Amino acid sequence: MSPSNEYTFCRREGLPSRDRLGLTETIEASLKAAGVRVELFNGVVTEPTLPSIEAAEAMYRERSCDLIVGVGGGSSMDSAKAVGLLIGNGGKFTDYTEKRVGTEWQRGRPIDRKGPDVITVPTTAGTGADVTAGCGVFDLATGIKGWAGGPRSFRNVDEVLSLLKNAY
Repeated sequence: MSPSNEYTFCRREGLPSRDRLGLTETIEASLKAAGVRVELFNGVVTEPTLPSIEAAEAMYRERSCDLIVGVGGGSSMDSAKAVGLLIGNGGKFTDYTEKRVGTEWQRGRPIDRKGPDVITVPTTAGTGADVTAGCGVFDLATGIKGWAGGPRSFRNVDEVLSLLKNAY
């Protein structure tokens, strides 16, 4: 998958204080100045939920995006990674979450394909969501935060930087 310079998908938490500080506007302006179309999803919620992830996935597909940029704290970055996982593999997020069966953890469906490139840009410190290959999403029906991901879920930083370097 190579970047096309036509579409990108920028995600952020809709926090008034973050908006006043302009933390995402600089990133958006830089992308637009480079000729990249920015589609902004403002539906990220604290502790990503299945409905918020499904809404973001629908927007990504509707608007023909090809890159996900997760800007913000752990919720924004986990949301971006969850959408990437679903775009690449299909199905529902709960298909991929690990569940405890006896003393073992098992995943219902393997993650076979990498989705679109996901770039995470932390604006807070401490969550580690920018350096982990997994993501957590809260299932409102069960009250359980499911975890999914792994080394085949996303491109590593070297792959993404190499693609971007070659594209521009």
